[in-house]
Amino acid sequence: MFRLLRLSTLLAGTVAAATAFAADAPDADGRAVRVAAEQAARAELLRRPAAAATQDESVASQYSGLPQANPLRAYPPSCLADPLADEPSGIVFDKQVTLYQVRVNQNPSTENVSIRVWRVACSSDTTFNSATLMRVQRLGNNEGRRDAYPLFPAIQVAQNNSVNNVGFDSTKSFIRVATEPNTIIADTLVDSPVINSTTYVLENYPYTGAGYFDFNLPFSIRFDNLINGGGITRFFVTDVSLYNPTQQTYPDAFRSLPITGYQTAAYFDPAHGGEGMYVDIFEVPASGSNPRRMVLQWAWFTFDDLGLPYWINGNVDFQPGAREVTSPAIWVEGGRFAGGAGFNAQTKPWGSVTFEFPSCGTFVFRYASNPGLPSGVPAGSGEREWIRLADVNGLTCE
Repeated sequence: MFRLLRLSTLLAGTVAAATAFAADAPDADGRAVRVAAEQAARAELLRRPAAAATQDESVASQYSGLPQANPLRAYPPSCLADPLADEPSGIVFDKQVTLYQVRVNQNPSTENVSIRVWRVACSSDTTFNSATLMRVQRLGNNEGRRDAYPLFPAIQVAQNNSVNNVGFDSTKSFIRVATEPNTIIADTLVDSPVINSTTYVLENYPYTGAGYFDFNLPFSIRFDNLINGGGITRFFVTDVSLYNPTQQTYPDAFRSLPITGYQTAAYFDPAHGGEGMYVDIFEVPASGSNPRRMVLQWAWFTFDDLGLPYWINGNVDFQPGAREVTSPAIWVEGGRFAGGAGFNAQTKPWGSVTFEFPSCGTFVFRYASNPGLPSGVPAGSGEREWIRLADVNGLTCE
């Protein structure tokens, strides 16, 4: 709560500074008044209590002190990482528009930019899911100019469906537009300078009185320059259709997930009790001349031919972004209960196991043992699909 109050105070101060900046700019059409009202309405949301999750949305952990998932998140946490993509993918909703522009030591003017909206395929165990990105692209030689730059417009969303029945011109139509994914209160202030082309992700405000949007469904997004006349259009609207991926439009929706720490979990087959696998995926930071490493470590708890418990394990480094990883597998000879063998236990090569994660909740592995393993060591080859048992410390993948 203390952190939230500090952030609210900071954002309120930023709003005041931005409003003062707008008031200083030449304005014949009451734009400064509109900007101040828009910023004040959004700042008011920050002073409201957190919204309660609906029945089909759950907070990841109910235990005080553990990490909490945003119950009103617009996409799975594992979908996006920082930085956001610069280049659109899939179906792109592209509009050439004119924004209000500030010129240093000159009267305000206008600037033509391209606003692009597109979706990124995410994991889903039940239905297709995505995150929605938006990019303001400065054109030609305007990129990076600081003597003349457009101002970020007011943005609202309208959506009419079973989740939300919201039109424009209401605080329920406000959305957060963040430059970093997986946030709760991060936002881009109306009238912020757009010096460089920037990608944003569309998010929900987690506060009472704010709207909740399912960006997989059709919606309309309105950009408002907060000015009339002067050769500049105040409103322009982009309609975004239903997210309905095909192999051609969104091939990533049909591929296994990139392997990251979000897939760390215990997996099992409910039809075969007593057997399972722990999978840990973690990063080893760079140290000295050693580069950063991504590591997949695992242990398979299974049985031998006599039905006695047996375990096979391994670990392997892999490249970030990999969707399939093959690890060497080992078994241990000469061990005793509770470490009774001392240093006499010896690791022996068993074969290999290949890992894939079709979604956050499912896990596929292919295994193949080496030929000539000693009698009593379980052997064979095949493929299994198991399900996720639980999340780790309240940090959900989907």
